[in-house]
Amino acid sequence: MKKLVVLLIAIFAVLVSFTSVSAQEANEDFEEFEAFENVGVSVDPFYLHEVDEGEVPTRGVNPPISEWDVSKKGQYDFRGNAGKSDLYTNYYFVGKTSYRVEVKNFRSTTLKVELRKRSTFGSSLVRSWNVHPKATLISSPRDLDKSGEYFLRFVAPSEFSGNIR
Repeated sequence: MKKLVVLLIAIFAVLVSFTSVSAQEANEDFEEFEAFENVGVSVDPFYLHEVDEGEVPTRGVNPPISEWDVSKKGQYDFRGNAGKSDLYTNYYFVGKTSYRVEVKNFRSTTLKVELRKRSTFGSSLVRSWNVHPKATLISSPRDLDKSGEYFLRFVAPSEFSGNIR
């Protein structure tokens, strides 16, 4: 029995010695991105957090619940960066029947952007775009409802900046 255990250990040692191991610097295949803070977009919905009375929460993972009237306030700027979570504009947009959407994709992968319309039971997809790597989307969806509540969703992974007006 003792000889069998020694024999098995010897065979295992010989097999392991034929195995080669290699390593590479992990960051060779990854592009370097300038990190920036999310502005005008968020992943952590403020209405899911407990807040003190009178306190104004600032973030959200679901569609926004605050309004931005583009016809009165003008252009809304945003930028965002997320590895795994989808991002949403912090406001929904009202006041126009056509919006000009501009999104610059900083990643080396395609970015999916969705224009969505809020409804009583969530939201519906109005239009979607695939923004090619390192490219800029400029689009003006038309024939929208002037009082409709529209927002943008950025499907992860993402790194972008832009505006809606």
